[in-house]
Amino acid sequence: MTDGQDDKRIPLGVRDLPNHSLFDREPPPSLFHYTTLQGAYGIITSKQLWLTKIQHLNDLTELRHAIALFREMVQYWDRAITADEREFIDRVAHQLGSFAETNICVASFCEDGDLLSQWRGYSAGATGVTIGFSRAYLKSLTNKGFLNCWKCMYEPSEHRTIIRELVQMALNCFRMRETLPDEAAKATFVNNIIGYFNTTFLRVAPVLKDPHFREEKEWRIITTPQKSTHASFDVIMAGSRLLPIFRLEFPASEDPEFNVFDCLRIGPSANSSLVSNALFTLLIKHDYKRCSIMRSTAPYRAI
Repeated sequence: MTDGQDDKRIPLGVRDLPNHSLFDREPPPSLFHYTTLQGAYGIITSKQLWLTKIQHLNDLTELRHAIALFREMVQYWDRAITADEREFIDRVAHQLGSFAETNICVASFCEDGDLLSQWRGYSAGATGVTIGFSRAYLKSLTNKGFLNCWKCMYEPSEHRTIIRELVQMALNCFRMRETLPDEAAKATFVNNIIGYFNTTFLRVAPVLKDPHFREEKEWRIITTPQKSTHASFDVIMAGSRLLPIFRLEFPASEDPEFNVFDCLRIGPSANSSLVSNALFTLLIKHDYKRCSIMRSTAPYRAI
């Protein structure tokens, strides 16, 4: 089952969630990726964006937060259900723990391209750049079938809404087994439900973020779980760390109006004039002729 082509017998796709629009939204005209000058150089010259395995990000609760919420919701589910239904949702909740280390990779973006906390946190003391990725590119990712670009959710009430809907969807589908003729068919159907549920849960879980990170106003490109043998899944050295990544190559487009990214903003503590001149040359050399260069307006200097 892929999003947009949900199984008609088992309605467990993302868009079967009544409130999927809390995260599944039209991106703004640009979303901004904060990075170091070295990171920007790599993105421009390789025409790739490296997505990081989610467990290696700075939020220690990635995926585990959504799994814990689901298990808590199941434990205290206060609606009338049968013993079979209780056994089923307990089974679903229990097996989610096996996905805590799955190879889901993400790239992070911010709605604000000149946010001081982001400069300080992700661009080497505000000496880096933000890259403004275009709406057209971000929307095109969904056509690949294994990627989404979604808005992160920080409010606990919204988290509970989505998790409650996931539980209810799973139960609704489980009840559909009663239309099947025998126990073998029912058992196969239930296994299919769990498989489809896992696919949807692992698409949604990365957008449920701890409220402490709400200032980041984050959107994410999110992969489905990837096999370690996938040609684009790799491990690199990042400083003193081994970092699993997914290499997302930029598309070649004959449309002159299509830009992967359309602006760069230089951090407030960078030597703006020198960096601007060098970036201009780099962009021309790598055929990003329609990308503008701006400078941060934040009155900040690293000391």
